[in-house]
Amino acid sequence: MKKYNCLCDLLSKSSIKYFLMMKLTLVIFLLIGLQTLALNSSSQSKITLDLKRSSISEVLKRIESKYEYRFAYNDEVKFSNHKVDVNVKNENIESVIEKLLRNTAFSYRKINNGLYAIIKESVTQQKLITVNGKVIDSEGTPIAGASVIEKGTKNGVITNSQGDFVITVADNQAILIISSIGFQQVEMEVRDNLNPRIALTSVDESMDEVVVVGYGTQRKETLVGSVSSVTNKEITTTKNEDLRNMLSGKMPGVRVVQGSAEPGTYNGSLDIRGLGNPLVIVDGVPRPNFERLNPNDIESVSVLKDASAAVYGLKSANGVVLITTKKGKKGQAELNYNFTQTWQQLSGLPKAANPVDWMTLWNERTRGGGFGANPIYDSAAFAPYLNGTKRVEDWYGTLIRDVFPQSQHTLS
Repeated sequence: MKKYNCLCDLLSKSSIKYFLMMKLTLVIFLLIGLQTLALNSSSQSKITLDLKRSSISEVLKRIESKYEYRFAYNDEVKFSNHKVDVNVKNENIESVIEKLLRNTAFSYRKINNGLYAIIKESVTQQKLITVNGKVIDSEGTPIAGASVIEKGTKNGVITNSQGDFVITVADNQAILIISSIGFQQVEMEVRDNLNPRIALTSVDESMDEVVVVGYGTQRKETLVGSVSSVTNKEITTTKNEDLRNMLSGKMPGVRVVQGSAEPGTYNGSLDIRGLGNPLVIVDGVPRPNFERLNPNDIESVSVLKDASAAVYGLKSANGVVLITTKKGKKGQAELNYNFTQTWQQLSGLPKAANPVDWMTLWNERTRGGGFGANPIYDSAAFAPYLNGTKRVEDWYGTLIRDVFPQSQHTLS
């Protein structure tokens, strides 16, 4: 009992206060450490987002509402109309911000573990976008020499022999204009498509613009000589078994005369400006005639009327008819079938007189023509037709129908 009293005497009141303060300080530091650890843990949270066509400010607000991150930005960011798609899963905040601001005029600065500032870059700081593309035709063949221009600027390049091109544009809002001779022009928005494969559709040249002249072709607007031409579409608007008749009235200076309508005779003629038979050239080979050619197989017909025909020499004195037939084209096989049904009708036939009227008219002609007063036909000739012994046959009605059907089939 005596020792205990001595020990208590050694502990003064000041010593007790000192130990209590140290204990309290330790507890405070422990609490601060736990809070810092929690803050660091929250600042390292992984981000998971799936937003479509959202503005930058909308994405930032969604991150702030779900995670312990804060963002500072001005009205330029807030009212930016740039739309983005964000689809991330368990990614850190810096990676998400970089994807969000990619191809925009904005960047970010880290203030501390939980605070980021979104700022607008200067023009020199903006990241230019490089587009690596390829231009092909409808069959996948590369198009060399195609023009690729950034719309509204003079920034442009051409494709190489493999159809590849590389162009640097201001941002992903840029529009590329792709064009090439013989193909339809295409406009393409860059957006996030940095490796586009652009297919151009070919444009068939109109035969109205190109005319076959001698041993070549020439554009119609640069043509000096007198040349007429028609295409297959214009030829086949008229249906006839004779190709010459199908050209009638479609080429100035060309005259077509049909000598007979007898089927199979092809009794017609064609001349240029009233001269004799012209020289006929079919695919570069002289031919004596062309009336039996299938009009559906013809690409175009050109008529050389003056000095343009001189290239063919003396035989072209009456002009030249140049016929170009259709040829195979690269691509898929085409099977064409045409069927035409027509009905022909005689525009008019002379009305024949019956035997009684015919003999009466001859008797009248005999009396008034100085051949004597005696008629050629007497009453005995009239009697069989009047009493019905002989009857009259309508040979026109028997042999010639009112309507004649005609059908035409073409398979190519």
